[in-house]
Amino acid sequence: MQRWDHATLGNLGSAHFPFVYQPVRRDGFEIGFRQFELYKINYEDFAFYRLRKAFTRLTFTQGKTQQDTYTQAVFARNFAGGFNLSLDFKRMNHNGLFQNQKAENTSFAIGLWYKSPSRRYDAFLSFVSNSIFQQENGGIDLSRVNDTNIQDAFSV
Repeated sequence: MQRWDHATLGNLGSAHFPFVYQPVRRDGFEIGFRQFELYKINYEDFAFYRLRKAFTRLTFTQGKTQQDTYTQAVFARNFAGGFNLSLDFKRMNHNGLFQNQKAENTSFAIGLWYKSPSRRYDAFLSFVSNSIFQQENGGIDLSRVNDTNIQDAFSV
């Protein structure tokens, strides 16, 4: 399936919607709140790795200020007895352009894979957690706009 671009509110980590409608295939009840799907780890996308050596990938990106960061870590390792551990972590911090605007999105997934010595049975145990915290500035209070602060967007 081809992924299309999404429109956002302009703040990294803020709500989004796709430019092109994409039907969602699902089982059971669906509330329909999908405005933060790009920032989450989905259970279906969580990977278990078949490895010879341990694997680690760490990504850190800093934005315009020290508070604007994006961190991603993936770790996988085989253990004795047929066990395999997989970790996936994402953290996005972004202070918006205006006062009272902030995004803190954290996603964490851990999985344990057991392969029996006869290689006839597999057991998977996984846990996925997503935390989305958004603080929006609430718009512009027109009653506070006057000739002295009209030039500076931060004071409005």
